[in-house]
Amino acid sequence: MVKNVLIDMGIAVSDELVEIFEVKTSTARSNVYTAIGQLMVHGTADNCRKVLVIPYKEPLASDLKDTLQQLGIEVLKFKLDKEKATII
Repeated sequence: MVKNVLIDMGIAVSDELVEIFEVKTSTARSNVYTAIGQLMVHGTADNCRKVLVIPYKEPLASDLKDTLQQLGIEVLKFKLDKEKATII
């Protein structure tokens, strides 16, 4: 597992990222733009799975959904309660 100031979470095999996750607490356009940049810059391996994790209650603009799909970035949504985070 990889975690540093540049990567929220990644999975590496033989020092090459095979999965990278970027978690944002808002779906504001600027946050999504930042996430796209981070995922594309750090997830450069051909087979690297790129995942944006966002709050489930916040809508994601349709043009951003389309762009994420075109770039091969998956979207997962999370829900927080007092005890845990749940991926939906």
